[in-house]
Amino acid sequence: MNLLLTCNWQNVIDAIPCFCWGLLILIGLIYSIKYIIVPCMNNCHECKMKEAANKREKEWANFESTKASTDEHLKNSKKELEDNLKLETAKNELLEKQLQVYKEFIKQLNLEIKPKEK
Repeated sequence: MNLLLTCNWQNVIDAIPCFCWGLLILIGLIYSIKYIIVPCMNNCHECKMKEAANKREKEWANFESTKASTDEHLKNSKKELEDNLKLETAKNELLEKQLQVYKEFIKQLNLEIKPKEK
């Protein structure tokens, strides 16, 4: 007991206000985390989940309006492609005939066609 009375307690007494402030700050941090930060984080998570659910509902709403491709649709698209192919081949044949006519015309004129020199 005598040892406690002979020690210099001034350093401990001077440190008490700092200890109290530190304790108050620690308590304030705990309460701010518990009552402010955690609810905000939960709210953000809840908002993200609601947005994802809303997006899925929109996709399902659009799913009702979209139609699956059927054999009839595929046959129609195949027919359109074949028609386009026939049209393109007809155009190519016509262009080849025109090219033959121009070649014959140039032969009749006895002209030589040379590419331009740079």
